[in-house]
Amino acid sequence: MMKKLTIIYLTHDKHSSKHKIWPNAIESKMDLILFSLQSLLPQIRKDFKVLHIDDHSSNKSLKLIHESFNLYNIDYDFMQCGDNSGNKIPFMFGLKEALKVNTQYIYLAEDDYLYVPGAINKMLSFMDDKKEKICCTFLDHMENYYQTNENNLAQNYNPSVIKRNKLFYLEPARNTDCPQSNIKNTWQKKKITTSNLIWNKDILQGLIKDIEDINNNEDWFQDRRICKLLSKKNISLYAYVPSLAQHCTINGLSPTF
Repeated sequence: MMKKLTIIYLTHDKHSSKHKIWPNAIESKMDLILFSLQSLLPQIRKDFKVLHIDDHSSNKSLKLIHESFNLYNIDYDFMQCGDNSGNKIPFMFGLKEALKVNTQYIYLAEDDYLYVPGAINKMLSFMDDKKEKICCTFLDHMENYYQTNENNLAQNYNPSVIKRNKLFYLEPARNTDCPQSNIKNTWQKKKITTSNLIWNKDILQGLIKDIEDINNNEDWFQDRRICKLLSKKNISLYAYVPSLAQHCTINGLSPTF
């Protein structure tokens, strides 16, 4: 039976230090992974497939991650790939493995994203309704990993966190009193945003060689090249404004709810 969505979930449990504006409940990269999972796993349906691609995480971390998957009865396959240097190798490996799955859509997810409840269903419903060739992203603008000034929405981001049986449960809250002027609660076409997209499998299949060329010739920050590739191929890129997810990194939070 065809899967509705295949999620490539990339994990790497190492970070050099904690950023000062991470939520207080997070003390390590592994905490952040569990925190991220508890915003993602409740949204995974029976007709989804997860490909867990890990790059040199410890056995202890892998045990916690797979316990989380099993708690939600996730249909997942586990693979190890990478050279302990970042997402560049696992990124391409994951896309190629996902193309082997009988699936309608493919999404590449990193282990430090926090998702608004209902984000995945909202994304899939929009893609089902569009007749044109499109890709979608959970992030509504180009990532900026250094948003740490006093005007940064991330400093006003106060999720409610509950810890149960070593697992974090996230109840994110949108901040409506914020300086961002483009909050409209609507879908918008974008020229540039992240390369972590939800793809129609047929579109990804047709572009995989181009994406591999970009991945081989660029540093990991390849987002602009991939977005320009979509434009060149007349594939529209959509994002919901404000973002349906938030990217947490060692440098900060980007973008913000």
